[in-house]
Amino acid sequence: MGGENGGSGGAGSGVGRSGGGPTGAGSPGGGDAGEGWLAHVPVGLIAATMGLGGLGLAWRAAGQGLGSGLGWPAAVGEAVLALAAQVFAATVLLYGAKAWRRPGLVAAEFEHPVRMNFFPAASIGLLLLAVAARPHQRQLAEALWAAGAVLHLGFAITIIGRWITRNVEITHSSPAW
Repeated sequence: MGGENGGSGGAGSGVGRSGGGPTGAGSPGGGDAGEGWLAHVPVGLIAATMGLGGLGLAWRAAGQGLGSGLGWPAAVGEAVLALAAQVFAATVLLYGAKAWRRPGLVAAEFEHPVRMNFFPAASIGLLLLAVAARPHQRQLAEALWAAGAVLHLGFAITIIGRWITRNVEITHSSPAW
């Protein structure tokens, strides 16, 4: 039945049940069978850092504040924040590999009216990691914050500019970032 491709018709859709290689009109570089999965790595995967980072920061705060009297160990928050940093590094490296091997697919995602809204998850991840690092490495935290703030400003200007200059449906606008 229909729906095997999600019906979006966007970049990266079009792989049928046969499990063939990456498709998409004009996808650059052909496609080795070994890199087919890379074409399907979603930019939204980077947002996992936002959830883990927020959870870790909340647990850290609970362990240091009201939660300390309740037996909430702050070390759990630190462990979740360390996991968030590892997940961020892994997802950025993975998506970076996609950008290196399949730049046309990444460009198509950045042009997509819905998917473009997930790119700022990377800059928010940097900002959350900056807050996480601050008690331990102030210079690292400042560098992460500066990089995240500059990157986020660039994303904001670019995406809001697209909303203004293009006929973007309001249902596609997701300024959750």
